[in-house]
Amino acid sequence: MTEKKLTRKEKSEINKRLHAEITKERACPDIHVEKEPETQAEQKALFCELIAQCVSIDKAARRVGVNHRFIYEWLDEDEEFSKDYTRARERQADHLVGEIIQISDDGEGDLISDENGERVNHEVVARSRLRVDSRKWIAAKLRPRTYGDSTKIDATVSGSMTTKIIRDDIK
Repeated sequence: MTEKKLTRKEKSEINKRLHAEITKERACPDIHVEKEPETQAEQKALFCELIAQCVSIDKAARRVGVNHRFIYEWLDEDEEFSKDYTRARERQADHLVGEIIQISDDGEGDLISDENGERVNHEVVARSRLRVDSRKWIAAKLRPRTYGDSTKIDATVSGSMTTKIIRDDIK
């Protein structure tokens, strides 16, 4: 069975859906902040919470009202903030793993119906695979012990060594 090429209209529809999905992800509509941060401690706490929710450093910094350069200064100067940031990144990895499960379970758009019946929508499947692989890679970098590839090296060395001393001065 040969695959029918997508029409421009079908491609446009697919691209619109993918664009809407990506835009929805970037907009982070689930971020809800009770009140604006008033102190630097509140800014730091809110920033770490946003990082844990997979918001980029730039967006999170803008959201708390600072330039992203301040974040790096805080990381260098404030040990407690640095620890909180590390924990937030670990929580971010856990959040990404949850997204991987959602993406993997979501089969919407995987099939296209046309006059020849239903067939696999390879563009949507490839995009989902890319989204999963990207999140897996980031999670493995953020929490390598938990989500990274396990490499264990076990080596046993045994043997003996013989030494022979040769003296040149004996004839």
